[in-house]
Amino acid sequence: MTAETRLFAISDGRAGNARQAEALAAAIGGEVTVFRTEPNRPWRWFAPRLIPGYRRMMTRAFGAVLAGPPPDFLVGCGRQAAFWLRALKRHWPNTFAVQILDPRVAWGEFDLIVCPEHDELAGPNVLVTLGALHDLTAERLQQARRRFSDLDRRPRPITSLLIGGPSPMLPLNAESVRHLLSRIEHLPGQHQGSLLVTTSRRTPKAVSEQIAAHCAAMPGTQFWSPDHPGDNPYVGFLACADRIVVTPDSVNMLSEAVAVGVPVYTLCEQEPTGKFAHFHAALRERGLLHPLGTLGWPRPPLRETENIAEAVRLRWQAHRENER
Repeated sequence: MTAETRLFAISDGRAGNARQAEALAAAIGGEVTVFRTEPNRPWRWFAPRLIPGYRRMMTRAFGAVLAGPPPDFLVGCGRQAAFWLRALKRHWPNTFAVQILDPRVAWGEFDLIVCPEHDELAGPNVLVTLGALHDLTAERLQQARRRFSDLDRRPRPITSLLIGGPSPMLPLNAESVRHLLSRIEHLPGQHQGSLLVTTSRRTPKAVSEQIAAHCAAMPGTQFWSPDHPGDNPYVGFLACADRIVVTPDSVNMLSEAVAVGVPVYTLCEQEPTGKFAHFHAALRERGLLHPLGTLGWPRPPLRETENIAEAVRLRWQAHRENER
């Protein structure tokens, strides 16, 4: 892509959706403009369906941008973004629209749909991934190791624990958190190593406080949560880890963990069902995910974003040729 290529990366601002849209847009290459917005009610309730008045809502959200030159790409992630892509595609019919995650309606209105295989969507305009897209390249991980060099100098092995939200697989109540932390304490070499723990915005406050108290009483432990001031060390926790433990509820966090190339573990008190069962099984079959307490081993990192970006570029070039 040239510097003149213009891309709009669109999401509702939720971390998982924003990361995917912005990572893919950056990997495609060009000048990326980020929009984190969602339609007001009632349009939000019906998204991605376009109910009357959607053009007015589009004008409010994108304003003067609509009067300017059209971008080459619209890259959106999530149901609310699919609403915007459908509306903007009507305004700029020649702009190449790439929707990440199954929009559930109007599949033919998108030039490409990128979705994980557990969505079980197929078609001539569908590109399938194993997990979620992200921007964790080898270069970014190396930069994080340099930036957070104090983490890299901690006693090894370094175990990074990524805490998401409660789920039927792991309810994240006081008992299940004690179970999780106890299992980590008994990992090989953990008594002489380090533990880096981060929670997310989906982590219940009581759970975050319980984990923070545990970490405060344990030497060699560092705790971070989204309400802490200063730089988010999340990528540093990943980059410096010798092994990673992830709660089973987040496709995004599991996808980022297996992009590092170290053993990755999870704890499920109840077996996954539905799409999570499919996703966990796919990772286990490739040796990328292990039950906590079993033997894991390093695997080549799974980084799908650049391959998807290259496929998008090729489809876009074919699209442009067909327009001539």
